[in-house]
Amino acid sequence: MNNLISVIIPVHNNEKTLEKCVNSVLTGTYQNFEILLIENGSDDNSRALSKSLSQRDSRISVFESEKGVSRARNVGIEKAYGDFITFLDADDTLTKDALETFANGMNQVKSDIYCAFSGDGKNGFKLYSSQELQALISDFLKNPTQRLTVWSKLYSSEFLKQSKVLFDVRLSHGEDSDFVINLLLKAKSVAVIDKTIYNYTVNEDSAVHKIDSSVLDKYVLSMSITKEKLINQKAFTDDFYLYALNNLLVFLTHQSFSLNGYKNQKKSAKDALSSPIFKEALLKAKLKKLPIEKAVTLFFAKHNLILLLSLPIKLRKVFKKIKASR
Repeated sequence: MNNLISVIIPVHNNEKTLEKCVNSVLTGTYQNFEILLIENGSDDNSRALSKSLSQRDSRISVFESEKGVSRARNVGIEKAYGDFITFLDADDTLTKDALETFANGMNQVKSDIYCAFSGDGKNGFKLYSSQELQALISDFLKNPTQRLTVWSKLYSSEFLKQSKVLFDVRLSHGEDSDFVINLLLKAKSVAVIDKTIYNYTVNEDSAVHKIDSSVLDKYVLSMSITKEKLINQKAFTDDFYLYALNNLLVFLTHQSFSLNGYKNQKKSAKDALSSPIFKEALLKAKLKKLPIEKAVTLFFAKHNLILLLSLPIKLRKVFKKIKASR
């Protein structure tokens, strides 16, 4: 099987990283692909660079969309010719055998979605049929930062068309999780391999690290949209609350704790904890189902012990640094 894979790359002010990103696909071991660069409102040299890259290789095409990663990805889905689609952010890269790993998965099992997580891949792909998907979706909801990313996944184009799922352009936070959740709820099968195929770059200048008073509203909107879908699927009610609390932790980590001064940290944290959707999640979620460092932070949040909120996260960062230096 030598299926065409469409690699969709939204481009917005990525002139410093775009060429490295594209080269990671071009130099991979699987060569039957097309790259769709979706330019969406760059004000640096990204547009010119995208066109230059497309002139070097006929497999690279450039399209325009309105500003916003959701709109860009939707244009990519519309324009893709591939039998399968994967997404790559312009500041990240694929491993050399990323697309080959997915291609091998297609030969092993037929599935609507293929997922690759961290690991060595020795055990190959495991196929989850419709009867097993509830447990898999529950696991994804409990570990959204590792499991509900739009990247590190391959989607059947036929399945995407039949599902009619697109990225919600109202969302600028959690749009990838929302997209994946919608597809998981419609999928008949999902194949999973524990193999690292994606190199994620932590960008300190990215939107998630910038302090913005509107960010909480964006998180709340995303949680509200997801809640409506999952609460209707009664089997996932408890999982939704854990999903919401994981997002609360992301907000606290990147917004509250990166503010200068305790006064600002306290206000940002209090605003988040007073939001009805997060208050409900803190009240109803079973914290014992979370890893201990998350459970401790959320226990402090539940009891409004704001002074102690950042302690477990800061300690985890210290331990990571110590581990990395050994």
